[in-house]
Order: sequence, then structure tokens, then C-alpha cells
Amino acid sequence: MLGIDISEWIQRFSSFIPLLFFLILPIILKKLKKNTTPDINEFYQHLQSIGIKSFISAADNDKRKIGLGGRFSSQKSEGFIDIRNRNIDSCNMVSASNQYGKDYYVDYLVKNSIITGNSMPKKTKLVRKKNSLWGGITIDFEWKGDTILAETLNSDYCIKERLLQGNFESIKGNIWIYPEPKYGYFRIRNSYFLPPQQIFEAIDTIAKHLKSYSVY
Repeated sequence: MLGIDISEWIQRFSSFIPLLFFLILPIILKKLKKNTTPDINEFYQHLQSIGIKSFISAADNDKRKIGLGGRFSSQKSEGFIDIRNRNIDSCNMVSASNQYGKDYYVDYLVKNSIITGNSMPKKTKLVRKKNSLWGGITIDFEWKGDTILAETLNSDYCIKERLLQGNFESIKGNIWIYPEPKYGYFRIRNSYFLPPQQIFEAIDTIAKHLKSYSVY
């Protein structure tokens, strides 16, 4: 009888484990994010360390708004860096609030006054190809989205080589390219991280193609 009671209690307790995990996970994630809050000075100092001429800028309000949505958006600019002598015009560090805390991103802004609402390219992203269906490491990738832009980026083997040689696994998530015709910019977004020099050079090469992009 005692054995049956114990087994029943074990069975009941086991049924609560998924619920406990579901309740505890947000707390763990929130604490992890709180302990790894990025800082614009950290990003600036890293750019200096890899030889990128830049400076922290106040920027104008319109430039800070690029890609952040309307007044009720959960996204906010946390700092702005201007880049000198590069295809990338500037970097905007962005936070996005959610139920677990905040996610952080870097938006690399690229000037292109040709794009308008009437000739706006589609958003484009980098899709990873791994050596295993269950994860593994990235062995290749492909750009998908806007036909013209994807073909251009896929044909530039310099981008692929630099990404694969520059610790590509350190990039969390995908690299996204968003057109911002209202402001005359493209926006390259990825989750916040300190890019190795090869990765930064790859992003700057992407920016070179965005600067010269035209639908005509």
C-alpha cells in the first residue's frame, strides 16, 4: 500500500515539473540579461581596438528614430556612434523591452538616397547552412529576400570568406537588412555582440553594396 502511495506521489510530482520549469525559466533569463547589459562605451572601445575610426555622437532625433517604430514602440536608442571613412555611416545601439527584460541589437546605418517608397527593396536576411540537422557549425549561408540585393550579396565571395573566417558562430541569430526609404537609409541589424575585425569588414562590404543599390 505504501509503495503504491509513493509511486502516485512521484507521478503527481513529475506532472508538475514542466510547469515549474515554465515558471522559473523567465526569472533565470531575466537575471542573465540583467548581468550582461551592453554599453555603448564598450562597443566604441571595441571599434577603436580593431582600428575603426569612430566617435560617440549625440546624433539628431530623426536619425535615432530609424527603424525604431512609432511612439508606442518598445524599442529605444541606447547610444549612437558615427563611423569615419567607411561605407557604414553610423551605428545605433537599440534595446527592445519584453517580458524577460531587454534584448539588445546593433543597427548599422547605410546612406542611400535613391530608395523611396515607390522603389523600395524587400527586407533581406542571411540564412545559415549547418553541417548537421541538429545544430553543428555554420559551413555556408545564403542571402534571401529582395531578388536583386540577394543575388548581389550571394555573388560577393569576399563577404562569405570574411564571415566564415571571423568566428561567425559568435553572431547570435541572423543578419537582417531593412530598407528605410522615409529616411533614405538601409539598416543592417544583428543581435548585440562585439564583432571581430573580419566580421566588421564583412558588414562594411555589405554596406558598400547597399550604398550603390538601385532598382534601375
